[in-house]
Amino acid sequence: MLPYFRRSERNARYEGNGGNRWHGADGPLHVSDLRTPNPFSHRFVATAQEAGLPLNDDFNGEHQLGAGLYQVTQHNGERWNAARAYLHRGDSRDATHNGARANLAVLTETQALRIEFDGRRAIGVTVARAGVVETLRARREVIVSAGAFNSPQLLMASGIGPAAHLRKLGIDVVHDLPGVGENLQDHLDIIVNKQLRSSDLFGQTTRGAMRLVIEMLRYRRNRTGMVSSNFAEAGAFVKSRSELSEPNLQLVFVLALIGNRNMEKRSKLGHSYSYTRAFSGQKAAATCASPRRTCAMRRSSIRAFCPPKKTWKRWSRAYARSAASSRSRRSPI
Repeated sequence: MLPYFRRSERNARYEGNGGNRWHGADGPLHVSDLRTPNPFSHRFVATAQEAGLPLNDDFNGEHQLGAGLYQVTQHNGERWNAARAYLHRGDSRDATHNGARANLAVLTETQALRIEFDGRRAIGVTVARAGVVETLRARREVIVSAGAFNSPQLLMASGIGPAAHLRKLGIDVVHDLPGVGENLQDHLDIIVNKQLRSSDLFGQTTRGAMRLVIEMLRYRRNRTGMVSSNFAEAGAFVKSRSELSEPNLQLVFVLALIGNRNMEKRSKLGHSYSYTRAFSGQKAAATCASPRRTCAMRRSSIRAFCPPKKTWKRWSRAYARSAASSRSRRSPI
């Protein structure tokens, strides 16, 4: 996959010199360093180094181990997503969203309902657009690329999936394929929050609102400051055991309060950072670099707009062993 990643990337560090072994410099997807890293992000990296982690200024380079600042998919201090990279190039005047390509039509506000078949051959897609249901016919092929949730949901709505489940919902079976909707893997994380009074962190306070007004004016002038932040500015990849060949834990440092249980408390908790620890801020989050829990996704209704139903099946044995052994080991950070 690396040649395709390099081909897609326009990394500002290497622009003009053709890139390197790991990064491209001429692709449509802009990647850059943060314009104004937050002082708390620098403190996180410095603290991680004091704890024994090496400095790593390129997590997508030869090695992942270490702590550092993340690069971001931004251009001129602004988010540069896949639509800007591959469709309209960030041109707000492009009402067609296709970059003036004669062979591409982009339909916005359009919901795919199901794939149409002639026997077992996909021949088109039925969509709902502006309140009207219509079928788009394909001359060659239909590509399903709707994400981890919506791709299996669309396939099942089209009759591809576990036959018994589809028949129970009254969906005609085109192909009995039990694996559709199976093995969705969770990205587990643990979140730690710390409250501080500093307005360098994001928070719902009067003082924070006044700071953001100043920062928005700064951003309008030169596209720098807090408004250009991606929030999760810093992080680290670490090993839970020294004998591992690659890091299996990711740390993410976020400049605000995060976590589903905290959403309703934001106005009360004020400024915070978060740290997440993931098994693979100032909020510290830990994420699992290797997912350990699987989920089965099923349609909850024959209706196209009804969200899918997810059923978590189990913690894997590997995760159970890892959790048990972690009680007797101390992480290097």
